[in-house]
Amino acid sequence: MKKRIISASIGTLLLLLIFCLAPKWATAIIVSFLSAGAAYELYHNGGLVKNNWICAFGYIMAVAQPFIFYLNADKWIMQLIILIYFIISFIVLMCSHGKTRLEEIGCSVFASLIIPYTYSSAVRIITATSGRILLLVPFLISFVSDAGAYFVGKSLGKHHFAADVSPNKTVEGVLGGIAATALGLTIFCFIADKLLGCQVHYILIIIYSLAGSLSATIGDLCFSAIKRQVGIKDFGNLIPGHGGILDRFDSITVVFIVCEILFAKLPVIC
Repeated sequence: MKKRIISASIGTLLLLLIFCLAPKWATAIIVSFLSAGAAYELYHNGGLVKNNWICAFGYIMAVAQPFIFYLNADKWIMQLIILIYFIISFIVLMCSHGKTRLEEIGCSVFASLIIPYTYSSAVRIITATSGRILLLVPFLISFVSDAGAYFVGKSLGKHHFAADVSPNKTVEGVLGGIAATALGLTIFCFIADKLLGCQVHYILIIIYSLAGSLSATIGDLCFSAIKRQVGIKDFGNLIPGHGGILDRFDSITVVFIVCEILFAKLPVIC
């Protein structure tokens, strides 16, 4: 646990420094790295895709997406790339004479299209107005919700929540995650309001806390289900105490998209 807290604190601090101080293109590079790493963990560590051609095209898609959004490319460019990707994937499927399974194509789509698209929310958010401040929100929700759920669940948890997927997750822990998120967001919004001069809609913190914390739980459960299905404990060992990229950024995968939608329709900070 000590190693987990130390590595999470150091990693969070580094991300905050980069997102707050570095040029915005640095975010695209980081997201590209995370997307490629996540694809690798699903392809190889999970043993879900064996075909080298599918993996190669998947890495290209995973790396390219963040830069496409950073450059604000026309929609048709992304559509064309996806079309080419699908055509190539099914050519590989047909030419493999049954060695490549449809499940591998599905895994590749998830690893190289869906996950990089959700991670690329960071790029889309930071390039918007007040993006640097807004980008901190999904990270705060994910990390605070996980921490709150862990400590409350460990000390007070009695009623299991999705025991077949994650035996240690409890109803009390989920509620603790929501409460911790609400507290963390309130403090963050207060700082943004009083010190940074941002316009804050405090009432929306309730919606962000519920939607954000629950989406973090869903993301965590989704990747726990994948690990149980393929019989692995962690996706990797890149981050001490946490495992791989997908082990650390499982919950934020869903939180990114939820926050991006909320920012567009119900901005808590302006």
